[in-house]
Amino acid sequence: MEPPLSSLALVPDAIAGVMLTASGDPEALPRLPGHRLLAAGSPVLTAARTSLAGGAVRTHFLTPRHGDASAGLLRVTVLSRQPAPSIHHQALVLLLPPPDLRGLTHRELQVLGLLIEGENNAAIAGRLHISVRTAAGHVDHILAELHATSRTMAAVSALRQGLYIPAVVATSSGFPSGDAEVSNGSRIGIAR
Repeated sequence: MEPPLSSLALVPDAIAGVMLTASGDPEALPRLPGHRLLAAGSPVLTAARTSLAGGAVRTHFLTPRHGDASAGLLRVTVLSRQPAPSIHHQALVLLLPPPDLRGLTHRELQVLGLLIEGENNAAIAGRLHISVRTAAGHVDHILAELHATSRTMAAVSALRQGLYIPAVVATSSGFPSGDAEVSNGSRIGIAR
């Protein structure tokens, strides 16, 4: 079985990370600082656990830096350990610089997260507190920027490229502040 930290070599530009345990708690990594976005109970870890529950071995998505859209975005990479069911450390959750956003705005990345969930324009409008017409305009721009001919193609493209903000992250303000405790009793630093 591969050592849990050997996957770090595959992601040399990681700026922070934690190991996600079978119970869903984060544990500090010896080679990377922690980050408040990766603290227990954060929306980012909720999205990571959801992707693992869906059977993903590797997934990427975006999150606002510090939980604040005005501060820019970070890419979240989740690398599952296989076989996962019987091991304590189930996945690495890493924060990296964002990829090329392909001309998509922060709001359009949120809309993509909802498209991936299968939401229609009215549901997108309701969840993001915008008009249906505005939601439709965002979807049209997304289709053009991703060269997609349908909502499904746009969702698949965004999912494969990690060009979306999951709904649980987009609609949450539940990001811890300052230092946060991880399951092994240590504190993860305040890499910001």
